Amino acid sequence: LSCYGKSEGSPTEKGMYTDVAAAFDYLVQQRGVAPEHIVVYGASLGGAAAVDVISKKEAAALIVDSSFSNAVDMARFYYPHIPSILVSIKLDSLSKIKNVHKPVLFFHSKDDNIVPYKLGRKLYEAANDPKEFITLQGDHNDGHMFDYERFTGGMKRFLEREGLL
Repeated sequence: LSCYGKSEGSPTEKGMYTDVAAAFDYLVQQRGVAPEHIVVYGASLGGAAAVDVISKKEAAALIVDSSFSNAVDMARFYYPHIPSILVSIKLDSLSKIKNVHKPVLFFHSKDDNIVPYKLGRKLYEAANDPKEFITLQGDHNDGHMFDYERFTGGMKRFLEREGLL
């Protein structure tokens, strides 16, 4: 992504969405991958980018790992009395997930110390069917390692059920 790692500049919400859409378009237009063979995966902040891209483009399915409903909910978790007007970024997956009409698999660790489990559930509740939510053990960045069997098994079952594996 632009402005991350060794890239120059400052990261922006719009820039993140633009970069992810460009990567998606590259797969389709340059590499010849059919959209119905693309499963969009996003973890944490990447979940917001994944929801954004699949809400605008055709793809086979969406997998959201340890993500959240929107920036206001995240800000209020850490700063309960913050006025929403002070939150300049939106990261509004909650409104965008309603435009996703593809199968969605959610993962979230109950003991996530960065993104509250309840915000992952809130995003799941707003999603259209078909959808599935798998609760993992572990922390924010390690649920897939601490609960490897549930993570990989859940992903495999989801992809098989949707005819993608």
